[in-house]
Amino acid sequence: MRFMTTLTLVSLLAGCTAPQDDLVPPPPGQDEQAPLLQIKESTAALQGSFDANTLAGACVEFSDLRVEGNVTVKDIDGELPDLSCLQVVTGDLVVSANSELSSLAAFSELRYVGGDVLIAHNPELLDLLGLDRLRSAGSVTVEGNPSLLDLEGLDSLVDVRDTFTIRANDGIQSLEGLLSLGDTWSGSFVIADNADLRDLAGLDSLAHVSGGIEISENPVLGSMEGLQGLRTLGDTLRVHANDGLTDIDALLDIEAIGGDLLVTDNPRLSAESVDALVEAIAEIEGSVILRDNGE
Repeated sequence: MRFMTTLTLVSLLAGCTAPQDDLVPPPPGQDEQAPLLQIKESTAALQGSFDANTLAGACVEFSDLRVEGNVTVKDIDGELPDLSCLQVVTGDLVVSANSELSSLAAFSELRYVGGDVLIAHNPELLDLLGLDRLRSAGSVTVEGNPSLLDLEGLDSLVDVRDTFTIRANDGIQSLEGLLSLGDTWSGSFVIADNADLRDLAGLDSLAHVSGGIEISENPVLGSMEGLQGLRTLGDTLRVHANDGLTDIDALLDIEAIGGDLLVTDNPRLSAESVDALVEAIAEIEGSVILRDNGE
């Protein structure tokens, strides 16, 4: 049985452009002569903003689909319908406030999101599997999903142009899962308020971050292990209010920070460790703010 009435389908098809060869540009910094990210030939395009059920109906009609607009999955009952035709979203992808959703498997063919990816407040979501083929997004926010243990499912993600935020996921214990993370990242990281995060393993390959890094209010985070390869940041490094943090030795090989260095309100972090970090970094373009850490 089809998801859409004939009238709804006709309205949807009215916004559909002819099939086209669909190539997504390579991430910034990649050789322009390198092959572009191939999505698929003959991809149909729908213009507008869509929910899951409307797209499921479109997937009955098209095997390969590009949405020139936004996709929102909010307040649905149970699991997602099959959305495996969806390959490209030029706007935002929002998956939010779905009380029973445990899987993102419906998005198994999604490769590119031009705007923001927001995965937020889905209490039963177990992992990010289903986003395995997503390579590029404007920003990514994973927030308030208490059943997540790690970032498994973001295996192919190589480029986030703005900020990758991991916030308030009470069950997350590591950042493992970013299997395609290279040594250069074009955006920023915010890792904040994750109640059970123990270390930063999963970011080990990072050497150069064009934006900044904020690590704040992770109460059981004991060390910066996972950032030992980091060499340069284009913007601010902020380490703030991590109550259990005692070890920042993994940051001692940083060579340059393009913004501020802020190490504040980490009560168990010794002054000696903080001073050693400042001494180790050859170039800090902005301010250095150190306060309310341990003795």
